[in-house]
Amino acid sequence: MQIYYKSTQLIKKSKVFCVIIFIGDIMDCIFCKIANKEIDSKELYQDDFVIAIMDINPKSIGHTLIITKEHYTDYTEVPAEVLAHINRVAKKL
Repeated sequence: MQIYYKSTQLIKKSKVFCVIIFIGDIMDCIFCKIANKEIDSKELYQDDFVIAIMDINPKSIGHTLIITKEHYTDYTEVPAEVLAHINRVAKKL
């Protein structure tokens, strides 16, 4: 499985926000398993499009991952509305 890991570097109050958009086999995707509650996580936010969780290996205080709930096969397939929504969520957190 390949993972596009894009650190947005939206550092706010010592938080690092990372956007996870994944490609590869959906059956082996750890982020899909987190979004589907098959793997425990410390959830900060959730809506119809994304879930925000604390990173298990934080690089700073409040290191947060924003994960799309839908599995995309390529970053270019992510709708502009979803990318804009990710930015709005990051600003809220």
